[in-house]
Amino acid sequence: MNIEIKEIRKRVFLLKFNNQYDITSTFMRLQEFYESPYKGIRGCYFTLEEYMDIYAKENGNFTYTTDWSGFNIPDNIVREFFRLFENKLLNKERNLLDKISFLLNNDEKFYLIGVYKSHDLEHEISHAYYYLDKKYKKTMNLITDKLDRNFFNDIYNKLLNMDYCKNVIMDEIQAYLATSNKAYLKRVLNLINIDDIVNIYKEKFNDKDKYC
Repeated sequence: MNIEIKEIRKRVFLLKFNNQYDITSTFMRLQEFYESPYKGIRGCYFTLEEYMDIYAKENGNFTYTTDWSGFNIPDNIVREFFRLFENKLLNKERNLLDKISFLLNNDEKFYLIGVYKSHDLEHEISHAYYYLDKKYKKTMNLITDKLDRNFFNDIYNKLLNMDYCKNVIMDEIQAYLATSNKAYLKRVLNLINIDDIVNIYKEKFNDKDKYC
């Protein structure tokens, strides 16, 4: 399995995979350790079989490898995952560790992005900004805090239903609204007539993107 790694923004590292199966099976436990909505998974040690059983029970079948194609992980989660899972890594996880081991040799913050399709990239970059840049995070949170409460609650509940955990909802709101086109927002979140709101998020994201 071939994994390419490249620093695309300061301390933001992109890992590219040849197909959706390879990226999902490599990132699955790491990503779910970070933000799974399932009890006993997020922040815990778990086996592949345990996660597959839970996912299949919640979704009617195990479709993870076709459901997802973009991944984003902050360095603190990467470090904790490989510490906790160190002696029980899957072969693909060990291959990933070998690829990023140079990042773990110091205490500098970094962000990992994994993509199979290029259209996921801006969404994942916005997550990196949100983690690495306090000013960007504060700016986006202020915009979200000013949203109409009914509108906010609608997006909040839709994201929960998409299996995002509560801890990352604010991050996901800014990522979706800052980087998605209108057709995608309508199809995925059933959001329409929100041009003014989306433009505010996009402006802040694009301003940040120019200088990083």
